[in-house]
Formats: sequence, C-alpha cells, structure tokens
Amino acid sequence: MEAKADIGLIGLAVMGQNLVLNMDDHGFTVAVYNRTT
Repeated sequence: MEAKADIGLIGLAVMGQNLVLNMDDHGFTVAVYNRTT
C-alpha cells in the first residue's frame, strides 16, 4: 500500500505543529518529519 500526502513539512517546533494541525482540520493529508522525535 502506498500512502500519499497533500503536503509535507520538515521541522515542527511550536509554529510548525500548529500549522500542521490547522491544515489537518481543513482536510489536508500532511506528512511530517521532526528530527528530535
């Protein structure tokens, strides 16, 4: 199975996390990478 995302974001921090949550709330599929996790 192949997963696809509408948007990818590297490095979340505080602003990136809120950005991803907002995009998810609006129906976008988001792939994220955070080097510290």
